[in-house]
Amino acid sequence: MTYLAPATAMHAVPRAPQRPGLIDRLRRHFACTEAALDGQARRSALLAETQSDTGLSPDDLTGAPSHDPALPFFMQSGFGRNDR
Repeated sequence: MTYLAPATAMHAVPRAPQRPGLIDRLRRHFACTEAALDGQARRSALLAETQSDTGLSPDDLTGAPSHDPALPFFMQSGFGRNDR
């Protein structure tokens, strides 16, 4: 036979706020990296003719900065280009 404890006997103890776990931090990191990569893809898809026709910078046209701290140095726009 089982006995059920009365509901009044159980007290709700508030839990202390915890820091996000490893999985949550990884998800946020990957989401930031993915958003930064999407911005870099928008910049790379921008044609030179569009820039010269509008007179706007790529930052203004795409809303993506030329340097995004969420990406490592080798994934920044223009890395490895020899336009000297």
